[in-house]
Parts: sequence; C-alpha cells; structure tokens
Amino acid sequence: MAQIGDEFIILDAGHISYDVALYRVEKTVPLRFREKAGKPPETVYKVAGGILEANRKSPVDATKGQRKKLLAKVSKLTGRAKVLILAGDLDDETKEMLQKELEIVSIGRQNAADGAILWFKERTVVAHAAPCSYGIEVLVPYVPRLDYMKDRQYEQHVNGKLVPHGWRPIVNYGDVLDGRSTRKLNVYEAFKTKDGPLNVEVELFTALENANKHWICDNNGKRYDEFLQISTIKADLSNLRSKLVETKSPDENSNYYRLDFEVEIVFDSINLRANIIRDGKKYADAIFGLDDNGEWMQRRSL
Repeated sequence: MAQIGDEFIILDAGHISYDVALYRVEKTVPLRFREKAGKPPETVYKVAGGILEANRKSPVDATKGQRKKLLAKVSKLTGRAKVLILAGDLDDETKEMLQKELEIVSIGRQNAADGAILWFKERTVVAHAAPCSYGIEVLVPYVPRLDYMKDRQYEQHVNGKLVPHGWRPIVNYGDVLDGRSTRKLNVYEAFKTKDGPLNVEVELFTALENANKHWICDNNGKRYDEFLQISTIKADLSNLRSKLVETKSPDENSNYYRLDFEVEIVFDSINLRANIIRDGKKYADAIFGLDDNGEWMQRRSL
C-alpha cells in the first residue's frame, strides 16, 4: 500500500520514444501524486479512484538504440525511489541493468494518447498534458487596427484581404489528452467558381510553448524556430460540390463559393492522425509517427 512521501518512477517504453518521470505520493485517499522532476504547467491526470497532479516534463528523446541515454535519465531520477513502473516493454539487457537498482513492476502493453503513458489502473488510461501545440497554417482576415497585424502584408483573395502564415491551434500546449483523444477545428475553403476542382491542402504543424500566438512566420515569410511542420494533408472534395455556398465577397463586387469542413487530430499510443471531415465522412486520413531520428514521418494516407 502506497504511503505519503513514497517516490516511484514511471517509464513509458513506446515503440518510438521513452517517457520517464519521478513521482511522489501526496495523498492516499483519494490517490494523489505529484511529478517531482517536471516543469509547469501544472496538469491534472485522472486515474481510476484518484487524481494524479503533475508538473509536466517533456518526454525523453530516447529512440531505439539509445539505451545509454535512457539509463542515464533513470539514474538521475533514482534517489528514494525503489520502484519503477514500466508501461510497455524493454529488451532484456536494459531490464537487467535497471533491476540492479530498482524493482520493476510491469503493467503491460496498454497504450495512451500520443505515446505519453504515465499511469494505468485496470483499463483506465491517464490523461496527460500535450507537450506542444498542434495546429494548422491559415489565412487571416486583414484588420490593420490590430497590433499583431503591424507590418504584415495582405494578399487579395476572392474572399477578401488575407494575411498568410496565420496560426490556428487545434490542441494547445498543456491541454489534457486522455485515451484516444480527438480534437476538431472548423475551417473553410473559398473557390472562385463552383465548377472547378475542389482540392484543399492543410499544413499541419507543432509549436513549442513559447511560440508566437498568431503567426507561423515572421513579416518576411521566414518560419519561426518554435514551429515544426509535420506534413501537408491533401483532399479532393469534389463529391461535396452540392455543399458549396455562394457568398458575397467583402467588397460586395463579386461572389465566391464557400465550402466548410473540419480538420480533426486524433492521438493514439504512438501515432498522430489528421483527418479532413465533412458530415462525418473522412476525405483525408493521414497517420504520422516519429522515426528513429525523432523526425515526423507519414505512415499512411487515405
């Protein structure tokens, strides 16, 4: 039975990366733990029968073949902790090395959102804070009186004056994700004519906590370092031609055709899925994951 003050390590050994954290028992009824080796923001992790509060720390960047890095990280966390809770599995050699200092309690190969498994109880998966933001690049209506529009150059489109390289998050840094988390964003595409191709492209990005809140690129079109492009999601929406809505342009001198749809992000154990959806039907379904070098790669698309 856990006692107040007990410390333990949780290690999520995913197929692609490892996530390591040190926790201290703050309360036993209901169960409440706090991550000792973390950073803000403070996040609530729900568990069966209790809550796990933690200062979230970014996942350890330890991919296949980086055993030394993993062992060094665990060693730094080993103090009063005598137990390591293992979600997933490790190779025998790594296990043997860890067992020299720690008792390993394995909880199997169940999975949680985005490869960041922190705690399991029966079949309940912990919620966890997103270590970065996920979102898309958009065109932003030009409103010169707004401070963040200063020195921005607009482009003339059928639906008005728009500024490129805008940022629209779908998942914000620190958002709590649990199990198979799904987030959606309503967007639209403007077409000059209802008879032409109805192709759309969505640029998917991640952003660090300190990223610009409005723009992916600076005034010169150079991308900020805090943003990382995952991929471009493409879809042919020709089957939705009947859903086009004729709309007056802002200057009311012409019309354009508007097509609304949703961009959906789904997190599972080790992958991220990006979908383009209208009326519940998927028109693009791309699956991404991290390769052995920690780079995003597309695994499959619709």
